[in-house]
Amino acid sequence: MRMVDEADFDYEKYGFREVELKNGIVVSYLDINNDENEDFKKGSYRIVSCHNLFIATKSVLKEFKNKLCDELKCLLKLLKITKTKTVLICGLGNEDIVADSLGYSCCKKILATRLLNKKIVKSNICSISPNVQAVTGIKTFDIVYGVAKAIDADLIILIDSLLTNNIKRLGHSFQMSSCGMVPGGAMFDNREISLETTGIKCLSIGVPLMLDLKQLSSINKSIVVSPKDIKFMIEKCSKIIAEVINIVFNPDLSYGEIEELLNPI
Repeated sequence: MRMVDEADFDYEKYGFREVELKNGIVVSYLDINNDENEDFKKGSYRIVSCHNLFIATKSVLKEFKNKLCDELKCLLKLLKITKTKTVLICGLGNEDIVADSLGYSCCKKILATRLLNKKIVKSNICSISPNVQAVTGIKTFDIVYGVAKAIDADLIILIDSLLTNNIKRLGHSFQMSSCGMVPGGAMFDNREISLETTGIKCLSIGVPLMLDLKQLSSINKSIVVSPKDIKFMIEKCSKIIAEVINIVFNPDLSYGEIEELLNPI
């Protein structure tokens, strides 16, 4: 899955727009309202970016996370998902390859609340990290679809590392959409996980953490590379995404209470 604004055509004709906020935060919007568009699936796309994210002050980082929360809430509202609906969060990718482990790293930090006492939490969150077909021998789609049906999920949230051809976006642009995702879509021809294929509403979250050199040179084949500080980037980005999800679905809990439930004594 590439960043939505890196297509080889004029995406602005479809209404793509950017809003610059203070402290270097930029929010991009694209809403496709019909199924006849040949370039984009019907749905809403959001990108929240901050090029100084890894050296940002606490106040700027808080502002960035607050904006991510706002955009996630907006997409959930469009999908008609309330905080009490059953949500399956899927950390896609290969946990053994650092650049591809964003989803796995996120799931370790997300508060799974489905079986917790409802006097404490109101949300119904489950999380899985299905890994990749080469490791499990099972198609990612089959694992996600099977678990989602078993728990009667109202929403599937897919989290994965993205591929980009814009080096300035590496680790700094958080993309969300209501259109689902193709597991390993940048490398393999896998089956899409979406409302159309599962019958369940889907929301995707991704961050570009891999760079395709084919788009930047005369190389005739795709060579995918990642930054040397990729471990730091994965840890930082996964923490941001997990915190945003935990806050949005558990607004009655403080940050400290969420941490206590994640790491009980």
